[in-house]
Amino acid sequence: MSARDVIAGALPIHAQANISRDAWAGVVVQVLTSAGYRILAPGEMDRETLEAAAKVARKEAFNAISGAVVCHGEMTHREMESDADDIAAAIRALK
Repeated sequence: MSARDVIAGALPIHAQANISRDAWAGVVVQVLTSAGYRILAPGEMDRETLEAAAKVARKEAFNAISGAVVCHGEMTHREMESDADDIAAAIRALK
């Protein structure tokens, strides 16, 4: 369910309770959290998203490194993996 659907589902709570804007904001955060959403500040990143980014970066780095090696020189498979791991570790360190 989208965040919009979750919030729309909570609208009857607001209408029936006739609550303040601040209280309504609390209801929205509560229903989104209950639905499995994580509320983050601008620029903030949660562990799950950071890990997903690190995995994508590692895969892309490995593919780029191995392509360059095929075209331009020699490098062992382990060296390529190590370089890709270093990039993924740098992303994980952003937390």
